[in-house]
Amino acid sequence: MASLFAMLTLLAVLFGGFHQTTSDRGYSSIIYVTNEGPWGDWHSKQMCPENSFAIGFSQRVEPGQGRGDDTALNGIRLYCAAENREGFTHTVESHAGYWGDWTTPQYCPSGVLTAFQLSVEAPIGRGDDTAANNIKFRCSTHTELEGEGMPWGEYGSWSNTCNNGGICGIRTKVEGRQGEGDDTALNDVLFYCCERPAEQAVFRYHRSVLSVSNGGSWGDWHSSEMCPGNSFAVGFSQRVEPGQGDGDDTALNGIRLYCATENHEGFIHYVESHAGYWGDWTTPQYCPSGVLTAFQLSVEAPIGRGDDTAANNIKFRCSTHTILEGEGMPWGEYGSWSDTCNGGGICGIRTKVEGRQGEGDDTALNDVQFYCCSN
Repeated sequence: MASLFAMLTLLAVLFGGFHQTTSDRGYSSIIYVTNEGPWGDWHSKQMCPENSFAIGFSQRVEPGQGRGDDTALNGIRLYCAAENREGFTHTVESHAGYWGDWTTPQYCPSGVLTAFQLSVEAPIGRGDDTAANNIKFRCSTHTELEGEGMPWGEYGSWSNTCNNGGICGIRTKVEGRQGEGDDTALNDVLFYCCERPAEQAVFRYHRSVLSVSNGGSWGDWHSSEMCPGNSFAVGFSQRVEPGQGDGDDTALNGIRLYCATENHEGFIHYVESHAGYWGDWTTPQYCPSGVLTAFQLSVEAPIGRGDDTAANNIKFRCSTHTILEGEGMPWGEYGSWSDTCNGGGICGIRTKVEGRQGEGDDTALNDVQFYCCSN
């Protein structure tokens, strides 16, 4: 099958891919950057076919024109395939400018494109403006790919990340031909995120359950949620309500596990048990390599007539001994570490959450258990 994929990829390189695009596919979010060029108009979005994601890209780049009018990066083409990379590689592109040639495609070694960074030259007044010059992509396996653009721009901040799926579409902002004026071509780009359908194996066999002894006392245990078969938790994020001043604080509300195979290949799936009611999700943190194997919970002890918060933060230990600490609140104290998942890793979660108390004191997340699975 690998040889078939290689042959199809070669055909895509030689003939510009198999153009099977749609603008009607649904998407979960849009990612963008803030250092865009100021010129041009937005063109139609183009989406990968259903059940496929961008696994690679190429660029249309005009080389330096000497004393002529430079435009640098003109267009971006996405190479789309199914998760397992079987079948055809399709290409999609929005408006791709007017000048330059397409570079050789670059692909994630495994996984899909999930975030990007754009190199843009700021307006220089009476000189030769070029706007967008180059692009970088981050893969779901954390590999970074940089294009073969021109050197006149500067990279801004990374976009947000497509979680639980990947990039599945593109829309470009391109300046039209300026005649005797200064051409810039590509000025900005948006990418669309699609989620992978959930494959939660609730009845997946687990070898043991990790727990701690300092969990909060309120709430009920909710359903267990498991990583898909043959995957483990490689990272996590938290739902945290910031301090409410004189209001009712709940601190840590939920925990989300990011699941992948042990070598971090393939899609990043996420699973969560009941995640409370308040707060926003933090940026995911991942083991540099390996999987999550143990945890430590920060819990505020009951304080009587004051404002209780119960669980405040969490730490995880990776199989490579790296320790990751969440971005929770500071009112709790850490208890002892849980036992360790040996010969495998964390593969599921179950949370104990207090329901809404109305006019009473809310605490949300009080305790959590994690499931261990074997390799």
